Amino acid sequence: MEHRKVAWDAGLLTDETMQVHHRNGDRADNRLSNLQPIAIDEHSLHHAEDRGTVVNQFGEWRVKPRNERASRVQRKPERRCAECGTTFRARSDARYCGSPCRIRSWKRAQAA
Repeated sequence: MEHRKVAWDAGLLTDETMQVHHRNGDRADNRLSNLQPIAIDEHSLHHAEDRGTVVNQFGEWRVKPRNERASRVQRKPERRCAECGTTFRARSDARYCGSPCRIRSWKRAQAA
């Protein structure tokens, strides 16, 4: 946990949900130049790429090299809410921008 404190005190780590990666692989080397804040899933994937496999309670799987994987960030299509008409980004089958519009539409259908 010392590496987290060093990174936090230096302002390198600003989000508690992030992890600290040791660039040279030496977990005892807590110099700022060796520490890198990284998201949990990216950190796990980084180490899985080094090993070439992911191992968990369900088994072991080969990890595709980074250039073979699809981009993790996929833009959701822009949609127009069926209730209020505002535009929003959501999965392709979403009809409403959120729960208030969905409930308002449901109540109007029940009253009819």
